[in-house]
Amino acid sequence: MNEMTDCSMNFQRGLRHCDGQVNIYQAVLKAFCEQYANRFCQHHSIASDALYQELHALKGLSATIGAQSLSELTESAFKNWTSMSDDSRIKALGSIQFELSQVLDEIKEYLTQNN
Repeated sequence: MNEMTDCSMNFQRGLRHCDGQVNIYQAVLKAFCEQYANRFCQHHSIASDALYQELHALKGLSATIGAQSLSELTESAFKNWTSMSDDSRIKALGSIQFELSQVLDEIKEYLTQNN
């Protein structure tokens, strides 16, 4: 397995979450890419409960696949969401979107190299 330096993904950690089953892990990565290929949270207003729940889901999913940085960013936003101003929420979502884009790029490269 390729392990990139200075990257957003820890593929070995994600693979451990799938009990070392490469086929299962690759399927999970593909599903993650499909789910988040379009812009994260584009269909929700900044104050919606659905966006809050989407943050919670992304927090857990990103940790499971080995995207620790993304998980931590999302966890911080999720924990503080109800006390954040709209400007702070927009800034947090921008950071999450940027990290998510990095993660998606790394997953696509990983899947290309390991298929």
